Amino acid sequence: MSLTAAQLDDLAPRLWAAVQEGDRFPPMLEGVSYDEGLALQVRLLRLHQAEGAVLAGWKVGLTSARAREQFGGVDVRPFGYLDADHVLASGASVEVAAIPRAAVETELCFTIGERLFGRDLTGDEVRDALATVSAGYEINQRQPGTLRPDLAMGAAARMYNWGIVEGSGGSPADLHQAGFDLADVEVSMSWAGADGVATPVLRQRAGDHVDDHYVSIGLLARALADYDLALEPGQKIITGAVGRFPAEAGQTWRSEFSGVGTVEVRFI
Repeated sequence: MSLTAAQLDDLAPRLWAAVQEGDRFPPMLEGVSYDEGLALQVRLLRLHQAEGAVLAGWKVGLTSARAREQFGGVDVRPFGYLDADHVLASGASVEVAAIPRAAVETELCFTIGERLFGRDLTGDEVRDALATVSAGYEINQRQPGTLRPDLAMGAAARMYNWGIVEGSGGSPADLHQAGFDLADVEVSMSWAGADGVATPVLRQRAGDHVDDHYVSIGLLARALADYDLALEPGQKIITGAVGRFPAEAGQTWRSEFSGVGTVEVRFI
């Protein structure tokens, strides 16, 4: 189907009501296109804000060739908005039972320093507008619904984001001046149970798994410009996972990003 702006305006509150009732992917989403999914997400954001939510930033999805291949090789970068109530500091405790099929992903987290708006931003322009880059986690959720979701429905659902955890970091400009390339960051990830014994699960070079972070943020800015949205100072941006694992109660996850910082989260 091809929906007009007026039809999307009509569909959004009905979808929002279904989501509140526990159906993230109700039958009304059957046949929604990718672009319509993103347009619905923006409308759901407005409804969420009307109920008091605060926009804290964005995630960029499909930032690796492998992820895009899972959807037939599409060359798109779907976005997902971040809810300020779910932007947590390193060391936070998260109640995993409240998150459907929770998973934790290692991701770099950027903070916008200067407003970015436009469709043709260069990597240098993006880097110069960033205040910090930090070690981070994304916490995903797989919400229930009547329909089996596809990419378009995932776009409407914020690309399954529940929240993020931000650790320590530094200045992208300083790292660049020192000759440090974020692609060369080595990411290690481990978890520990009640006994405190760490179990390593990952050690990988970031550039082997995700695209250039500055290019991804530029593509995010391009996508948001279609909705007259910009990346605003203070907003957090996450740019793709190096590793993803199910999160379970009793686990404490810790990751180190060489040259950048560390991050930790506990699931209870």
